[in-house]
Amino acid sequence: MTISFRPAVREGKLSRAALFWRHVEMRRIDDCWPWTGARYRAGYGRIRRGRVQRVAHREAFEIAFGQIVPRELMVCHRCDNPPCCNPSHLFLGTAADNNGDRKRKGRNKDQRGELHPMAKVTANDVLEMRRMRASGAMFKDIGARFGVTAQAAYFAVTGKSWSHI
Repeated sequence: MTISFRPAVREGKLSRAALFWRHVEMRRIDDCWPWTGARYRAGYGRIRRGRVQRVAHREAFEIAFGQIVPRELMVCHRCDNPPCCNPSHLFLGTAADNNGDRKRKGRNKDQRGELHPMAKVTANDVLEMRRMRASGAMFKDIGARFGVTAQAAYFAVTGKSWSHI
């Protein structure tokens, strides 16, 4: 496959590729090429194409290799650097391929319970919630005591969340 990075001008307008690559800091061919435009919280580049927002590395892959990536496939990073748009660092794979790649590289973080960045209660709180429910307390009262919704209390008590304890 041929990778083209030359900005093309059509009728006085920059091409899709030229508009895209001007937001990428191109370094040596082996280095990561970080996206310099807007990013998602996780660090992946964000680009708007019409009314749709896309991850920049997916756009980089499509432009560089001249193929539309089917929805069921992901554009994965060999370099594990979310803002990287270097086509030589990107490969196509399924969600299972991407998860396997993450696991092989030892980046499988356990984010259950208190380790999850959005956790509002602790494992001890959940055990207390379960004791309260066993004593007849209502989910809305349990939730109010721990600063969560009745639904969150229900999920914690019944094991729909916090099933590991």
